[in-house]
Amino acid sequence: VWEESIILAPRSIQFLCLSATVPNICDLADWMSKVRKTEFHIIEEHHRPVPLSHYLFSAKYGLMTIKGVRKKYKKNYTERKKFLRRKASSHKIVKHLLSEDHLPALYFCFNRRACERNAELHCTRDLLTPDEHVRLREMVYRLVNQYGLQEYERLGQMRRLWESGCAYHHAGILPAAKEIVERLFTSGLIKLLFSTSTFALGVNMPARAVVFDQLEKFDGVDFNYLMTREYNQMAGRAGRRGMDDVGHVYAQVIPEATDPREVQRLHYGKNEKITSQFFASYSTILNLYTQFGDKMMDIFRMSYSNFTKGIFAQTKSYRREEIQIQNRIRFLQAAGFLDGTRLTPKGKLAAAVSGYEIQAAELYYSRSFENCPVEQLPVILAALVTEESRKNRETNPSHPLLTFEAEKIIKRLRRQEIRYKIDFPVNEMNFSLAAPVFAWTKGCSFADLQGFGFPEGDLIRLLRMTIQLLRTLRDKLPDPVISEKMHQAFELVNRDVVDAQAELEADLPGKDKEA
Repeated sequence: VWEESIILAPRSIQFLCLSATVPNICDLADWMSKVRKTEFHIIEEHHRPVPLSHYLFSAKYGLMTIKGVRKKYKKNYTERKKFLRRKASSHKIVKHLLSEDHLPALYFCFNRRACERNAELHCTRDLLTPDEHVRLREMVYRLVNQYGLQEYERLGQMRRLWESGCAYHHAGILPAAKEIVERLFTSGLIKLLFSTSTFALGVNMPARAVVFDQLEKFDGVDFNYLMTREYNQMAGRAGRRGMDDVGHVYAQVIPEATDPREVQRLHYGKNEKITSQFFASYSTILNLYTQFGDKMMDIFRMSYSNFTKGIFAQTKSYRREEIQIQNRIRFLQAAGFLDGTRLTPKGKLAAAVSGYEIQAAELYYSRSFENCPVEQLPVILAALVTEESRKNRETNPSHPLLTFEAEKIIKRLRRQEIRYKIDFPVNEMNFSLAAPVFAWTKGCSFADLQGFGFPEGDLIRLLRMTIQLLRTLRDKLPDPVISEKMHQAFELVNRDVVDAQAELEADLPGKDKEA
């Protein structure tokens, strides 16, 4: 996305780029200068206002050095595996933080349940002063009413944690509840926050100390050590400017099973270089091919993946992508999105949608939306958006024939992509969350929605993505009758806690008041 934005943005737009974790900044600036045909100035700052101190902590041995870990590390995998099963508790390291007066602390766990378990483990501690207790209760009361969370199922448990000075934060909870946690944390009323790594991205919420529950995390396939860039991104939350002389970074280790070479890399290694992830989307191809034809390839050849030693060259990685672009063009022509270099009506719709564009346009022009009841439309579109893998992939029992027909259309589209050797064909429709989506569309309460057993944060995100697709189709479809159906479906889904605009409007007075 960042490559497309830099390449395709109008020349009148100027860029200001900020990063703390990109080491190959000179190459990147050189590439941007040539792409934008303007000079980029690099400003580097190597002094950190609040320096960091890094520690290793073992529940068994206490504070350790890399040398100490090296002495106890078991090189034999069979021996090492015995120690891997012994998951370190957060109890002793939190006790150490308290004794060193290193709160507030941001404690990173790479698992949602671990965040919740750890917060519960420490909720018996009273980390707040009497005055802070009063401020917290007043703030929670106001924010709960502001966001309309009185019926929120987790509220009682969360309030109990908050009043102890502890909290957890992850993508599986309600967005408004995450906002409350963030507001309490930035107000200094949460002293111990257990969070997944997403808390380190895009928000400026530092603490006196940062703790890593472990230095390995699951990457979707296996457990691997963090990248240096990831470690530094999260560690960088330690140390509050103007408040702390030093930021403290702790990593929990089981020395017998922790590779000292990996610890050495994380503490002293350089951040990994940023690399090109260039991927020409269908909507980008449709929009550019109709304007430039085969000259479109000259634009794509300006990607960062095609830039080395200060010049644009046919690199191996780019050549693979160019073959894929040609395959996508042939597919778009065969599937009726392109007539030569001209957009067909189906291609015009796909170019306008941008995001699940091929699937949405195919379903519309196969007339799948015509006979679909309004309350079924969100179920169909949510099945395009759903990316979670669930063992029990269910369809909506109310209209099985309609969902089956839509599934057949998308499967056919996917098979056609595969014939044209598309590396990443569109996903099959996933109806694993059809039941809660359909219930919400039919008017169920948020309390009822929670009863389906899925993390409410994930459901809200899915419903909001569905709303975005409904809104886009409502505005872009050429048929006013189907467009009106999309609008009716949009209004069925966009209500209560799912309505992001209403949440934002409820939030503004509170922020103004605090400011």
